[in-house]
Amino acid sequence: VRGSNHWSYKMMKEVREWLEPLLVKVMSVVHPETQEDWYQCFSEISADRDPRRILWLLKCLLKNPLNEGNGSFIDSCRLSLIQAVLSQQEWRIPSLLKEVSTFLSTQLDHPFKNVREKIGSLFSGIYLMDVSSLGFQILYSPLLPDLVEMFSQHIPNPQELITVTPDSQTLKICKTAMNVIVHAYQPSAVELYHIFSMVLPLAAYEDDDEIGQLIKLMCKQLCRCELSPEKIPSIISILRKAALSGLWKVKIPVLLILQVLAFWNLFTFSSSSSAIDDLVDLLLLLMEDTQIEVRELAASTVSGLVRCGFLSHDKVKILFSKQSRTKIPKKPKEETDSGMPGQEGHLVRRHCGVLGLAALVEACPYTVPEWLPDIVDELSTHLHDPAPIPSTVKKTMSEFKRTHHDNWREHKLKFTEDQLSALSDLLVSPSYYA
Repeated sequence: VRGSNHWSYKMMKEVREWLEPLLVKVMSVVHPETQEDWYQCFSEISADRDPRRILWLLKCLLKNPLNEGNGSFIDSCRLSLIQAVLSQQEWRIPSLLKEVSTFLSTQLDHPFKNVREKIGSLFSGIYLMDVSSLGFQILYSPLLPDLVEMFSQHIPNPQELITVTPDSQTLKICKTAMNVIVHAYQPSAVELYHIFSMVLPLAAYEDDDEIGQLIKLMCKQLCRCELSPEKIPSIISILRKAALSGLWKVKIPVLLILQVLAFWNLFTFSSSSSAIDDLVDLLLLLMEDTQIEVRELAASTVSGLVRCGFLSHDKVKILFSKQSRTKIPKKPKEETDSGMPGQEGHLVRRHCGVLGLAALVEACPYTVPEWLPDIVDELSTHLHDPAPIPSTVKKTMSEFKRTHHDNWREHKLKFTEDQLSALSDLLVSPSYYA
């Protein structure tokens, strides 16, 4: 095909009439051993070619591309070959990209996993040409907002989403949407975070193991991307809305993304005080969550921000010291300011303060700044608080001992005698005969 680039129309017509039926037959008998070879073949045919010269090949590939009678492997191979050709043409065929997108929109609930993965990958390639976030746009190319609109028409609200059955069409559509993010070439696009927020309620879905794997892959994809300063407020807003509108299991993926996303874009965040404020406000809000797993993960993120200089240790110390002194009433009141039951609400707030102080200790794993001994001493006063506060204190002090063991002779000089005595009580288990 490449050798016939400059042939006459008559000669090209003869080649086409001979080759087209042969390629149709080939695409229906591809084997796992030859799949990569045919992918490379179609990719080389399309590379650096005028689309008008190979339009017949493109039309041949798009003729009935999915036929369940051929089996899921043949269908997935057919989509791979289509992607191989389209990816080489890039911006040259916007009308054809829209045609493929329209066809794939009717196959969002395909029953086979490997085909849904290829559909997601193909969608990512089609919408790769949407570079509007960079300040310009390729004429007539498909736009990511259209992809968001497509999925929003099929994905219900969070309350209905977590009640779907494992074999429902809605769940299959959500898996296809997840595969779009997993295979995304530009995961920094704000629209992908919109799609992520749509399917995030499924983090609480326990009837399908594939859902959990896809959510982990989405988190890995979305957290490792470079963001421009103008995108950060929108992304933080989307993640905030997603975290506060679902069950506690929904908040865990949001925190996992924020942990890496902030450090991956360290200098971008540092150049915008409003971005840091939005991030910190969301973390502090999650630290007061009623679920202990969410509070601990949020505290771990705060610790990393302090270590990187995002947060001033003085402000964090003042805030969490005040919260750690929250009094827990003996008899529960009707309701607290936080809207939670009296005793539980006060306990959560107190635990939040202790976790914040523990985050400061963990932010200095191999050094002892001047302000650290006072925090360690304050943590020692919470050893006999109601659960789960004592376990947090013991875990923090055990980690402190492990990381400061090698240079403890130098570190202990920064503690007073009373502080060393309190620290010893924390680190040494009481005797059974005491």
